[in-house]
Amino acid sequence: MSATLGLVCVVDASTLADFDVQVVKQNWSGQDPLADANRETAYDNCLAGTQDVVWRNTSGIAINTQYMSPPLDAGYLTPGAVVYYSLRGSRDKSNTPPASNGNEYIRIASANHGTPSYRPVLVVDYSGVLPAITRVVMPSLGITIVDTRIKLRARERNASLTTEVRSSSVGS
Repeated sequence: MSATLGLVCVVDASTLADFDVQVVKQNWSGQDPLADANRETAYDNCLAGTQDVVWRNTSGIAINTQYMSPPLDAGYLTPGAVVYYSLRGSRDKSNTPPASNGNEYIRIASANHGTPSYRPVLVVDYSGVLPAITRVVMPSLGITIVDTRIKLRARERNASLTTEVRSSSVGS
């Protein structure tokens, strides 16, 4: 199994200093949904969370363009379960404040964005490795008679009699 995260930057105000956008393994389900009362806890936990990958650096980022992350840690994913990730800037993680003469941020399209193709997407690929020796089930032909009381009989000369052949799978 492998996974990648696709995000779209809709505003780039990182002109003073470029930074890495980090994907963080952080289960913030205790703060879901985010509200004023729990936002600070979610932010603090994001700063303390484990970085999975760098989605990308803001240098040369084009707005309204989807970029896919490198492969995420598949061990963090559980099929059928809800998974939580956070995003943080590398300058936030290193406690490097922006210059005093301007802003230093980007905005990522959310799941509620008006353009569906801009919304975040987590792409999970499931694949299995076949063993070197595999038992293959091949279809076998057989004759099926639905009701054994039915007999094939012609009432007129030169009438043709037919039976139906159905395919069935044989194997275990």
